[in-house]
Amino acid sequence: MNRMSIVILWALALLVLQPALAAEPRQQPTAREQARTVTIFHQPVVMLQATFGQTTPEERVLRAFTEDDIRQPLRVVPVIRYGQPGRLLLMNGKPLLLLSQADLDEGDDLTLDQAAQRVLARMEAQRTSLQEQFNNRYLFITPTLYGMIRDLDTTKSKEVLETFAGIVKVPQSRFYTAIDQYDGTTSSEEAGGYVKDPTNGCDINFMIIEKSAVIQFEKHVAPKIITPEQNQSADAYKFGYRNVGIADVYENKVAGIYLHHKAKA
Repeated sequence: MNRMSIVILWALALLVLQPALAAEPRQQPTAREQARTVTIFHQPVVMLQATFGQTTPEERVLRAFTEDDIRQPLRVVPVIRYGQPGRLLLMNGKPLLLLSQADLDEGDDLTLDQAAQRVLARMEAQRTSLQEQFNNRYLFITPTLYGMIRDLDTTKSKEVLETFAGIVKVPQSRFYTAIDQYDGTTSSEEAGGYVKDPTNGCDINFMIIEKSAVIQFEKHVAPKIITPEQNQSADAYKFGYRNVGIADVYENKVAGIYLHHKAKA
């Protein structure tokens, strides 16, 4: 699953290879100025002004950035476009935004490099904020596999473990793709509980779950306490507990869950 929240990818897709960004966003923009303003989650960053070739400030070319790209810091490199000096902002080596001298406000004393650093700082702050705000991915993994990752030699990267909002280690003894649930009444099933389905069950290695993709809550809880005076079978309290819960996945968010399992034996 690629990923992190699709909302992050959508927002950062607005930051595309643009001709010229440097003018300050207007406090009360006109419709034309609004169409030229790059916005991340309703926060204006910069306003386009220049035109390169046949590309107008209003045009947007959406680029798909992966979650791996979003995790990488932005950087600026000097370029020449159409005979004009510019500063190209890159995300993980991919062109993100082009800044030119022609876009600077006349009253702004910043150089092109200084303007580029100002835009870079704003975009980097938004990128980091979005990544932290929408990273609700949790890793469920067996202790054995988790230990193998942690024990990798120093030439191998283990940074992927730092990208999850939380890590839950699940014993292999209850981490299967399918189970056989005991009903509590049938012969040999009186104990209740569940076991691994011997026909269809496979051992799960790990799962990555986006929190918003899961439906999980208690629908009906009905505890019942019987006092010794009312208990007809013993001189003791009896506690009855009935709990009906829901554990499901939103149909339109199935992509928010990834499962990796061992091959069936």
